[in-house]
Amino acid sequence: MKTKAKDAKPAAISAPVATVLEIQQGYGLKAWIDDPYLMIEQSDGEGKTDAICVSRAELRQLCEKFGPWAAA
Repeated sequence: MKTKAKDAKPAAISAPVATVLEIQQGYGLKAWIDDPYLMIEQSDGEGKTDAICVSRAELRQLCEKFGPWAAA
């Protein structure tokens, strides 16, 4: 007996997600997905760049904690 899960085909992607978000205020930042992480990079304007990688679980925690502040 076959189950639906075994016969299921991967869902087709109808529209790709934007690959990079760039915000150019102050020092600005650039963010992109490098699965399984959200990568965030910021330059100091003098050629030095710092980057962090955020997992899905970490991003959920950030959104839960600071979402109300961002929405205000």
